[in-house]
Amino acid sequence: MLVSQKIDLDIPQIIVSDTLKALGQLGAWKRQTYLIPALAVTGSSGKTTTRTLLASIMQHYGRTLTSIKSFNNDIGVPLTLWSLNSSHEFMVLEIGANHPGEISYLMNLVRPLSCALITNVAPCHLEGFISMDGIAKAKAEIFEGLAIDGKVILNADDNYYDYWLSLIGNKHKITTFGLKNTADVSAKNIILNENFNPDFVLALPNEEIHIKLPLFGEHNVMNALAAAAAAYAFGVDVSSIKNGLEKASTINKRLIPAIGYKGAAIIDDTYNANPFSTEAALRYLSIQPGEKIFAFGGMGELGVEEEKWHSIVGEAAKKFKIDKLFVCGKLRNAVAKSFGENALVFESQDDLIKTLKSYLDKDKTVLVKGSRSTKMENVVSALLNENAN
Repeated sequence: MLVSQKIDLDIPQIIVSDTLKALGQLGAWKRQTYLIPALAVTGSSGKTTTRTLLASIMQHYGRTLTSIKSFNNDIGVPLTLWSLNSSHEFMVLEIGANHPGEISYLMNLVRPLSCALITNVAPCHLEGFISMDGIAKAKAEIFEGLAIDGKVILNADDNYYDYWLSLIGNKHKITTFGLKNTADVSAKNIILNENFNPDFVLALPNEEIHIKLPLFGEHNVMNALAAAAAAYAFGVDVSSIKNGLEKASTINKRLIPAIGYKGAAIIDDTYNANPFSTEAALRYLSIQPGEKIFAFGGMGELGVEEEKWHSIVGEAAKKFKIDKLFVCGKLRNAVAKSFGENALVFESQDDLIKTLKSYLDKDKTVLVKGSRSTKMENVVSALLNENAN
């Protein structure tokens, strides 16, 4: 056990001046002991899903270590590195940050990277980054970890694509993915099947293959393209790409449907929330059957423009023709005002749950979402607990 001072327990203890720094040093030492190819994913939204899809692909290519859940910070990344052993052939890491310099620090632990992927830039952790430009600059810190022959994977549809391109120059080979702009890896003939899973044709530079993605919602096509682009750039065969995408596991609390109280359909998307991911979730809700209800707890770490971003969420819910909004949290009034009629505002989560349950029946579909700090998973638990009053 790493401790900053001896504790009264009969277990082995290593006393260090800074436990967090020591944890990072141990992770870095383990990484240098096993210099297997490493692929890393960062970005504002879609990191966990993209990393999960990429790891699934790589598992079909060779034994792969990947981040547990979303262990993507200065604690989670060293813990993942500490899990490395001689059986691993590849490593797929998720890299997160809520302030400048954090990714740079993590790159000192995980380098050398064989492949660095940025999913996108979205308003997320603005409290720490101040601006979207600040987010884009911070995400570019991932390039610091690249090996000399390391590959870069970029979103050709992102507003900061040209900026990242200028930073890379001719130093590394770039592979792009996208749906709107010309890209090396793209998709066509996208449809949602009867279970709202995307079916599409994955267009690689040298081949096209049909993909049946087991995740929910059309927005996950972009995450699949990002993962496929990284695997392709790394030299993974088409068969492994297809198998990995089609056999990937669903991700806990990411658009997970269930039947809840009084037979209502409950969609659990409480893993986290920013304006980008919330709009994607609302788009998914908009194609569901029955009356559509959005239960929202708000978003954190959005800085001085937090009210603006919450108003944008209300406008998005209105745009997607959501029937009712049930909202609580610090900026509940901003969301409700922009949504307009049929917005119900609650001072507490308990009040929201009580009123929502009284309204539900088998013809209602409820999307539950909010940042981790809002603990909206409590709402899901209440709606799935048939014995609750």
